[in-house]
Amino acid sequence: MRYFSILLCLIFPLLLWAQDLRIVSGKVLDATTGRPISFAHVGIPERGIGTTTADDGSFVFKVPEQYAHSTLMVSFIGYKTYEKALSEVHSPVTIKIRPMPTDLKEIVIMDEGHIENIIRKAVRNIPKNYPDHPTTALGFYRETRTNADKEYVYMAEGVLNIYKTAYASKKGKEGQTSLVQGRQVRLLPPEEFSKFANFTSGHMAAQRFDFVKNLEDFIDESYFEDYRYRLEGITTFQDLPVYIIGFEGEPGHARGRLRGTVYIDTSAYAFVRAEFEVTPEGLKKYNDYPLYSGPWKANKYVVNYRKTGQKWYFGDALREGVYRDGGLYSNEILITQINPGKGHPLPYQERLERSDRFLDVTGEYDENFWADYNTTPLNAALRNSLQQEKNTRKADQLFDPAFMAELKRQQDSIEQENLRQSMAETDLPDLLTDPEKAERWERRQKRKAESKWRLTGNFGAGAHLLYT
Repeated sequence: MRYFSILLCLIFPLLLWAQDLRIVSGKVLDATTGRPISFAHVGIPERGIGTTTADDGSFVFKVPEQYAHSTLMVSFIGYKTYEKALSEVHSPVTIKIRPMPTDLKEIVIMDEGHIENIIRKAVRNIPKNYPDHPTTALGFYRETRTNADKEYVYMAEGVLNIYKTAYASKKGKEGQTSLVQGRQVRLLPPEEFSKFANFTSGHMAAQRFDFVKNLEDFIDESYFEDYRYRLEGITTFQDLPVYIIGFEGEPGHARGRLRGTVYIDTSAYAFVRAEFEVTPEGLKKYNDYPLYSGPWKANKYVVNYRKTGQKWYFGDALREGVYRDGGLYSNEILITQINPGKGHPLPYQERLERSDRFLDVTGEYDENFWADYNTTPLNAALRNSLQQEKNTRKADQLFDPAFMAELKRQQDSIEQENLRQSMAETDLPDLLTDPEKAERWERRQKRKAESKWRLTGNFGAGAHLLYT
C-alpha cells in the first residue's frame, strides 16, 4: 500500500498502460549474416515508448491502441534504421537490419586537438540538444547477482517513475526515483543469501549512468590532459552519421581512470552513446559516485540516448560489475515512456533513497505482473535459472510436509471407513471370539488398502510431474 498512492499522484503518465494494448513480437537479425542482434531498440520514437531485444534477438513490444497508426522503428549503432507502418507489421515478424560500413577517410586528417574540439563542441551543445527543463519518464529496472560459479543468486525488477532535472553544461543536481511496483526472486536459501544482498542505489541507474548529465571525466575539458583521444571512424545511429571516438588514460596520469568509446552526432554534435569501463587503477578510487567504486575487479557500462522530437533523452543503460568474489552484479535500466513536457518532482514520501536496497522494496516474483508494461528481456541463463526455481517451488508445494501429513490423514480415514464397512458386512461375533480369524481378516484388509494406494500413486507413471 505504501507505493499505491503514486498511481494517483502521477496518473496521467500511466494512463497509457490502462488502455488496450497491441502486442508486436518477433526477432531482429543482421541482414548480412542472419545473426541475432541483442540490445537493439524497438519502439516509436516520436511517442517516446519502446523496448529492447534479447540475446537471441527476440522482442515483445506492447503498443497502446491509440498509437496503432504510428511507425515502428528498430535501431542499433552501426546499422541502417528499420521503419515500417505499425499497421503493416504482423507478429511474429522477422526484422533484418543492414550494417552500415564505417567511414575511415577522416581518420587521417584529424589530430587529437581536432578530436578534443569535437567533444568541446558537444559539451557546449548540451543545453541545446538535451531537455532544458525537468522531465519525467517511466522506466523498467532490473538487477541481478551471480556467485563465483556464475550461478544466479537473485533477480529483482520493477517499474519506476523517474524525475530528471534539466541538463546543463556542468554537473547538475541528481534527480529522483520512485517505485510503481516491483518483484523479486531469490535463488538461494535464506542462510546463504544474506551475504549477496548488500547492494544499494541500483534503482538510481537512470541518474547514475547518464554520463552526459554527470559530465563524466572523458568528456570534461578539465580532464583532457589526462586522456588520449583517437578518431576510429564514422558510423550511423538512427540513420545519423556519428563520430566514433576512442579514449584511454594518458600513461602516468592517475586521473584518467576510464577507457572506451563515445559516439557523437556529426551534425548536431550530440552525445548519442558511450561504452566505457573503469581501469584497474581507477578501481582503487574509494569514492567514485555516481560510478561504482570499492571492492570491484571490473566495472563496464553501455549507455544509449534516444531522440524524441528535437531533443535527445537518456534511453537505456547496462552496467556489469565483477565483484571481489568473482560474482557478477548487473543493473539495467530501460526508459519505456518519455514525457517530453515539463516534469514535476515526485512526491517526497514515495521517493526511494540512494541508500535503499532494491531488494527491500520489491515483493515476490510474479512473471504475469508485467502484462501491461514494456520490459527488458531475460537472457537465456537467467531464464533457465528462473525456470529451475519455478520447478523447485512447484516441488516444494507438492511435497510440503503439511500437505503430505494431510494426505496421510485422509488415507488413514479412508482405510478406517473401509474397515468399518467391511466389519459391518462380516460376521462380527466370529471376529470378536476368534483371535486368529480376526488377525487374518486384518492382514487381508491391509493388503487390499496397500494395493489400492500403490495403484493410485503410480497413476500416470512416466509423465512429468513438474513443469519443464
